[in-house]
Amino acid sequence: MKKNICSIMIISLFIISCATKGYQNITDYDIIELEIVNLSEVQYCNDYFFILDKEGRNIINIYDSDFETIDSFIERGRGPSELIEPTDFMIYYEKIYILDKQSNCIKVYSLLGKHLETIYLEDIIQPNSFTIIDDNIYLTNMVVNNEYLISVYNIHGNKIRSFGDIIDSEDLFKKVAQNASLIEKGNDMVYSYFLKQAYICIYNKDGSLFKKVELLKLPFKTVDKYKDEELGTFIVQDMSILNNETFVLIGGGLFENEVNSLYLLNDINNEKYFQIENLKGLLGLDNSDFSFCNIFQDDDFIFVTGPKWGKIIKISKKIISKELGR
Repeated sequence: MKKNICSIMIISLFIISCATKGYQNITDYDIIELEIVNLSEVQYCNDYFFILDKEGRNIINIYDSDFETIDSFIERGRGPSELIEPTDFMIYYEKIYILDKQSNCIKVYSLLGKHLETIYLEDIIQPNSFTIIDDNIYLTNMVVNNEYLISVYNIHGNKIRSFGDIIDSEDLFKKVAQNASLIEKGNDMVYSYFLKQAYICIYNKDGSLFKKVELLKLPFKTVDKYKDEELGTFIVQDMSILNNETFVLIGGGLFENEVNSLYLLNDINNEKYFQIENLKGLLGLDNSDFSFCNIFQDDDFIFVTGPKWGKIIKISKKIISKELGR
């Protein structure tokens, strides 16, 4: 899910449909509204949704399958059980692991919100995204000052190794934009996806590259608001993997002639796109919003969220299956 990597705007685009690669419009969906200030990441566990609110008073908010409020806990602050700047979280063996970017640590809680321990991470600055496989923590960070994208730590916070080549550049801004990556776990593999690059790298647990998936390059440009510089032609917003179902949310930003759409990619080998008309408007976003949108799923539905106002678009997987001819 999950993500403030670079100041961008959500963009719209049209892809010309063809025999093997094209898009289908999604018009059948529900809109859900929650009392969330800045929805950043969602985990699905034991039929409940655990939602990370980056700016609200309570950081973790729990909802049932109908999005009725169950509980909320963990406050922000500098206390031993509090968080300063939570950026990512996951549930691993019935425990909640939350990454605190400012403190360079991961705090661990029970599913009821009790603080259990703090894992301090060595030799990393501003960690941004993480996942856990076999008690090893795989991390990416915003500060691209070394030769690898991903660092691996044991469950105690000791660094084990690094892997994943970066794209070098003398321009620090471009270097960060090209290498800013987020990671997810799927089938005990590490999926690394990039802000600007039109591909996804899938690594084995030992750091060896299993597969590099080239995505269809989209016909638009993304411009940085503050420098008026072109960033590239591809923006990956978020990825969700569950039971061998992989969905990638893509989009980017221009400042004129917006169509306000995003695209949903299912089956990264077939590159099938699904367009959600006026997604930006549906999520209540405007030209002052630069944060990432998110995507998550349960067994029956796909959910697309904006970073603010707690609005969620709920799409039945039956619609996707029908369009794919399943």
